[in-house]
Amino acid sequence: THSLGVQPKNIWAYLVCTTADLNYAIGDRVYINNGDGNTGAANGVSLYTRDASTIEASYGSGVSMFFLINRTTAALTAITTASWRLVVCAEG
Repeated sequence: THSLGVQPKNIWAYLVCTTADLNYAIGDRVYINNGDGNTGAANGVSLYTRDASTIEASYGSGVSMFFLINRTTAALTAITTASWRLVVCAEG
């Protein structure tokens, strides 16, 4: 639930590293773009609204919701979900 009072015009999300993972440091932010290279088969997240008070998310049923590019090896790898926090933002 949000307090914008109107249906958001923009919604975006990012992951915040909470425990070092894939050579990212604590506090690093990785922005999530629907349909780009940070998702794998049956993974990823879709953000949507139906009204002026709620943002909803649907996510895949795969092993990890997100795959990120390892900062050192450049390999696309599933994140350790306990090492990241998903933040959703909206503007009206």
